[in-house]
Parts: sequence; structure tokens; C-alpha cells
Amino acid sequence: MKNRKRPLAKILSGLAIVLLILVGLDTAVNKNKTDMADLSEWDQRALNDFKIANEADAKANFWKDYRLGDHPILLISKDSHYSYLIGPKKKPSSLFASPITGIDLDVYRVTRTYPGLWGVKLLGGNFNTIDKTTRILGNDVYYMKFDSSNFTRQFLSEHLMNFLYHESFHYFKQNNWIGGGRFSAVLTANGMKLLEERLKLFDQARDLVKEGEAGKAKLKEVAQKIVENQEKRRDSDPDYVDLESMMETTEGTATFMGIMASRAVGYDYGPMYFDNAKDVPFSDVIPFYKDKKLSEGFLRDRLPYETGAQLTLILQSLDPEGAWQGYLDGQDKTEQRTLMDALKLTLENNL
Repeated sequence: MKNRKRPLAKILSGLAIVLLILVGLDTAVNKNKTDMADLSEWDQRALNDFKIANEADAKANFWKDYRLGDHPILLISKDSHYSYLIGPKKKPSSLFASPITGIDLDVYRVTRTYPGLWGVKLLGGNFNTIDKTTRILGNDVYYMKFDSSNFTRQFLSEHLMNFLYHESFHYFKQNNWIGGGRFSAVLTANGMKLLEERLKLFDQARDLVKEGEAGKAKLKEVAQKIVENQEKRRDSDPDYVDLESMMETTEGTATFMGIMASRAVGYDYGPMYFDNAKDVPFSDVIPFYKDKKLSEGFLRDRLPYETGAQLTLILQSLDPEGAWQGYLDGQDKTEQRTLMDALKLTLENNL
């Protein structure tokens, strides 16, 4: 009787040898052409944009007492299939990693076939999710995958630096924040009317924020009206408004970080930006919604991102020193703090 296991063993042995040869060749290639000028266009763009955003963050401090660049970051190219370990706490001393020269950034290129990344590349999502740790070359990293589409489209929340700073803020800063996920509550007719009033105030606030110091006094007045409107909304639809406020806070603050990073690298992005339009009036939402030009879930699933982001820009304008950020950071799983709470406190402190 023939032993059928032998051919299979030979095949597997042959595949293992081929794989080892490929890994060896890839490792040898990775040791050559390690200057920035040798990298692909989009790999260069990713590293340059990170450097610019990181330097802007170090200077302007996007978020009080926090900086993404203090954490090891791994950018994984879906085009070139190389990965880039930025700012490692433990310097790689591995055949699989080579330092990149020609850029003022502590960055190492990781081989395309590095075994430690097979799981992430084949099975992992586009970025780290909360409570999951990815360890590469002795470093716990926050990873994000990218390709050319993360640079070539306008008004896109997935533009690389926007996306990176947004999602990493969830990961590093919001583990102890309450709620913030999608919800299924429905507004009453009165709640819809009050939301429409709120969105008209947001249009006014956005214009005043853009005026800078010249619009600050008027902005305080409009912000106070937003607070008063929110109190009426909560009396009308307490469950909806509470859930909305939590989502508005988690997504609005993360969107704020993306906006700051986008501005640093010269990418045009802000509240009420869509694939085909920017600076869409908040006041258009309810008429469009009533005319069924927006999906049924838009008010719950998308609008809190936009209103939350605008609230952060209002707060940043009224309190550029960031006390509002410190206030939000002071919450934990037993105490909920929202952007609306921060706005009310900021106004009470007469900043």
C-alpha cells in the first residue's frame, strides 16, 4: 500500500523552502535603497505627512497633555506592501527592519514578508481597535493601513492623517469614556423642531468661529443659545438627547483631531464635508431629511459627527488653552462628561 503522506510532505516541504527563499530575498532587498527618495510616491507621502502633522502637534498641542507622536506607529502600505515603524520605544535590531534616511523622523522600513505581520496583513482590519494590542519588533504599536486612495480624493474623512489622528484618538484617549456608539432612539415631532432650531444656531456659530477674535463676543451669545436649546431638547426627548450627546462627544473630539492634522498637512476638511461638497449648511439637514433626500438613519448615525466636530471648534475658539479638553479627560466610566457639558462650563467660567 502506497504511503499517501509522502507526496503531501514533499509538497509542504517544497513550499516551506520557497517561502524561506522569498523571505530571505525580501530581507536582502530591504537593506538596500533605504533613502526617502528610493521609496514609492505614496510611501514618501505617508511619512512626510506624518512628520508634518507630528511637528504641528508638538508645537500647537492639538489635545491637552496628549500627543500621538509619543506612541509607536506602524503605517502599512497596501500598495508597496512595506510597513513603516515610526518612533519605536525599542529600537529594532532585526534583519527585517532597516532605518530610513533622508527624513528627520525615527522610522524603520519593515520587510514585506516579515512573519510577525502576516496575521495583521491577512486578517487584521485597517487599524487597531480599542482593547487590542499589536506588538511588532518589541514595540506595542498603533497600526493603520493605507493606499493611494487615502491621498487622492477630496473632502475625505479617510485621508491618511485625518483618519490616523481620528481613529488613534479613540484608541488612546477614550477607553474610559462612557457610551458614544450608535443608537436607535427616535425624535418626537417637537424634538425635530428643536433640532432644526439647533442646527440654524450651528450655522451662525460656524461663521463666527471663522471670524476669529472679531466674532468671539457674538459667538458667546450664540453658544449660550445652543446651551439653552439643548436643555429644551433634553426635556422633550431625554433618552435620544443623552445618547446623541455621548456619540457627539466621542466622535466629535476624534473628528477634531483629524481636522487639526488635516490642517497641518494642507488637506481641506471640516464639519459638514461630504464626498461632493464642503461646508454644507447645518440648516439644510432637516429640510433634506423631511424630503427623504437623506437616509432614515442620518440624524443618528452621521449628524453627531458633524455637530460634535463643530462644538469642538466652538470650544477651541472660546477656550484655546484647552481647559475644555482637560475637563473631558477627567471623566471615567462612573461619570459622563459631554461636549455640551464642557460648553456650558466654559460659558459659566466667562472665558
